[in-house]
This record gives sequence, structure tokens and C-alpha cells, in this order.
Amino acid sequence: MVISALSSRPFCAERAVSGDGSVYWVVVDESFALHTEACAWLAGLHGGDRAYNTQKAYAGRIALYLSYCVEFGVDWTRPSLGQLMAMMRWLVDEPLPSKARRPRSEVRYRDKRTANQIMGTVGEFLKWSALQKWVPASVVAQLVETKYLHYTPPGFDEGEDGQHRTVQARRIKYNEL
Repeated sequence: MVISALSSRPFCAERAVSGDGSVYWVVVDESFALHTEACAWLAGLHGGDRAYNTQKAYAGRIALYLSYCVEFGVDWTRPSLGQLMAMMRWLVDEPLPSKARRPRSEVRYRDKRTANQIMGTVGEFLKWSALQKWVPASVVAQLVETKYLHYTPPGFDEGEDGQHRTVQARRIKYNEL
């Protein structure tokens, strides 16, 4: 297990207020320079009327992804499947930074559900970035795999000859059972 809490992360999510008074989220580096691609994605979420707290959560998750990439020498635009899986393991194995208010509190870790949420956001960011031609399509292709649904929920339309039983599912995901 690597112990590096990314306590001073290279990127962080910040709340921004525009000239017209609207509030949105951005990702900035240590010198408060905007991460262009992350901010463009977040602006799209803002324009798409995503909830404020959703935008806030996604900004923090993307800042964490970009910080991880800097810390471990991963090109954020070209992560391999192995590098993304290593990040997933890091998310649950790495202790969370302790709060300044309670420096002697017990060590806490992210759970698998939180890791899944973070990696889901990273996947959506990479897919959107591929549409903008910032990320190769091969990166996005490795994020999903074809799965056959052996069991379907009641009322599910399987289509002719079960054609809808084949779906694209996330490849990088913990079982949360």
C-alpha cells in the first residue's frame, strides 16, 4: 500500500461566481490556473441544469482524478486500463486526509461505493473529453464491456430473439455486496 495522502493536491475544486452572479464549479491547479478541459465539462453540467451539489461532487472527483494522475505520472488523456484499476484500488486503500479540527481521530477510508461513484464520474469525463477529441477513442473503449443479461427485471423488453439482453457495462467497478 502506498501512503501518500495527496494532502496538498495539485488540483482542487473551487466555487466560482460569474459577473451575473451565477455560481458554478471549476477545477484549478496550485497557482489557481483553470484546468481548461475539466472546466469546460463542468460548464456543460452547469448549462445542463445539473443540481448544484452534483456539480460540486463532480468537480471534486475530477480534481481528485487529475491530482492522482500528476502524483503517479499518468497522462490524464491516455490512462491505461491498468492505471485506472490502480486508481480504483488506491481509492479504497489510501487513508483519507485527517480533518484539521480532529487531528487525532481514527484513520478513515473510502468505501467501495464511493470508489465506484468517483470512477463513474471519471469515466463520464473521459467519454465527454473523447467527444471533444482531447482523449483517444481507445481510452473510452476500454471503459466498457459487452455483457449478456442472464436475468432481466420484470417488465423488461428483451426484443426479438433477446437482442436487448446484450448491454454495455462499466468494466471498472467494485461489487458492493
